[in-house]
Amino acid sequence: MIGSDKISPIEKSKFTKHGYDSVLKGYKISDDVTVEQLEKCIKSVMCSLVPMSVDKIEDKLAMLSTLVVKPMGESSDDHVVRIKFLALQLVDYPADIVMYSIDKVAQTVKFWPSYSEFYQTIDGMNDKRLKLLDSLNKKLFDLTA
Repeated sequence: MIGSDKISPIEKSKFTKHGYDSVLKGYKISDDVTVEQLEKCIKSVMCSLVPMSVDKIEDKLAMLSTLVVKPMGESSDDHVVRIKFLALQLVDYPADIVMYSIDKVAQTVKFWPSYSEFYQTIDGMNDKRLKLLDSLNKKLFDLTA
């Protein structure tokens, strides 16, 4: 594997009227990494992108529904449909990030959440992984080209 001392974030920072903002552009990979290290790291990152099954997401959302207030007047059929379509939106993201997002929403909301409340947590975490994978692949390409 590649140690954290060999990978550093490339960020663009700026001050706005709302405060400090930092945007991750990618990662700098040290020049002394080997092809084997890169391949191993790429494999690990790829494994971290594996999604959770729709059924497991639905189960986790069903547990969440016991912890928050559901929309008033919603029938059990409406509730099942809501869980199903939310699960279909979340299935595109890594399993651990989805689990974390659902747990975070359970801790921070009182009422049944919208997709955007999950996405707020998912987006940044998923973006970091994808940018890491992209940076590793570019470095591998540079070493093997």
